[in-house]
Amino acid sequence: MKLFGLSQEQIQEIVKSGNIRVAVFGMGSVGLPIAVAYALRHCKVIGVDIDRRKVEMINNGINYLPHEPGLEKIPELVKKGYLKATTDGSSAASEADVIIILVPVGIDSNGKPTLHSLISAAKTIGKGLRKDSLVILETTVPPGTTEGILRRILERESGLKAGEDFALAFSPERVKAGTVIKDFLENYPKIVGGINEKSTEAVAAFYSAIINNKVIKVSNPRVAELAKLFKGAFRYVNIALADEYALICELLGVDVNEVINVANTEPYSMIHHPGPGVGGHCIPVYPYFLDYILQLGNSEFRLFRTARMIDLSMAKHVIYLLFEALNEAGKTIKGSTIAILGLAFRGDVKVAYRTPARPIIEQLRELGANVIAHDPFYTPEEIHENFNVRGAKDLNEALSDADAIIIVTDHTDYKRMSLNDFISLSRKKPVIIVDTRNIIDLKEVFMNKKDIIYRGIGRGRAIFRGTSQILEKYWHAVLREYKISE
Repeated sequence: MKLFGLSQEQIQEIVKSGNIRVAVFGMGSVGLPIAVAYALRHCKVIGVDIDRRKVEMINNGINYLPHEPGLEKIPELVKKGYLKATTDGSSAASEADVIIILVPVGIDSNGKPTLHSLISAAKTIGKGLRKDSLVILETTVPPGTTEGILRRILERESGLKAGEDFALAFSPERVKAGTVIKDFLENYPKIVGGINEKSTEAVAAFYSAIINNKVIKVSNPRVAELAKLFKGAFRYVNIALADEYALICELLGVDVNEVINVANTEPYSMIHHPGPGVGGHCIPVYPYFLDYILQLGNSEFRLFRTARMIDLSMAKHVIYLLFEALNEAGKTIKGSTIAILGLAFRGDVKVAYRTPARPIIEQLRELGANVIAHDPFYTPEEIHENFNVRGAKDLNEALSDADAIIIVTDHTDYKRMSLNDFISLSRKKPVIIVDTRNIIDLKEVFMNKKDIIYRGIGRGRAIFRGTSQILEKYWHAVLREYKISE
């Protein structure tokens, strides 16, 4: 069905009529929910993936992302004909009026962007691309990818001209695992940057008929690409700053959470919270895209380099806090049983890509610790397979014989626990906890000082002493300098 070149009103009328076909390339943790979101808007959706297992599961009405809300509707959508899947991308492209690209783009071991999935998808799409279609890249990419690499491949393979024969635009996915459908349809405005005004207007009109939020049109794809990258880099650098603040608070004997929370009551303060490291497919990856482009211009993303050093150091700091707490109890890391709570990179998702749990576990094993891990989203078999450590079937098994506990992920299951829950599940006293997400109430810690040795990131030993050696050095130095008797 012709869309490109029609008025905004005409495009929206066609979309809302339910006669439009949308092909979504990439049925991963974002692509599948986005495909379902379009199907919920009564689009005829074709999910495309090279993984035959995923395609077969979708066509059989099986949801392979059970923790993502909204995907329980897959069986109904498949049955009603709103959703199907295929490995034949060229045929899907030829059927579709709108083509959404959500294939993965990451980095290799040297931090260089890996574009092979995007290039392969572009070649496939180009072979089936029809005149007057809308092609929208949503995968986060290095700036310039849409109008350069993607455009050239599509034009070469199809023989069509982008901006004249078909629309081409970048519109970044602005979602997170666990709330993908709601984020896409309701929570955030959609940014659209087409390779020309005609492309921008057509794609913006399409999204306006789909989402319950505004559509923001920008001057070109690079603006849209950079908007997504800048947001990710901002968060990465902000978290590194929060980690530095945490170390200051540990030295000064105050709770970093309390400081940040009150600082953020001013509208110009947007300090993030510290943690054991940054994980996932987004925040720790996107700054590399900017750094890569800068290196091509004989420059570098200096702030990112510094933030990365801080980020990578946090796993070691967690081990330091553990060492300090065990030492207080007269124990050593070597030979101790350490329980890791949480393997996902953040709470309430089953995603372990670049999770901070991995370097923490690796360092513990190098130091001779016995590691047992628990995560409510992973079976013991999955834990052993992915992390090569013993997996616990429940919290009782994880904590009962542990010499120390490290809370790595802020899953709701853990946040609901009181300190007394941890104490009752552990047979070894005092209970040693290193809380990398600061989910435990400090008031409970102070009430149970005899039963627990606690450390948190930004909640160091000095907080339990009421003062710190650093402050005493500061006081003495000032008193000496101004000749004030102590």
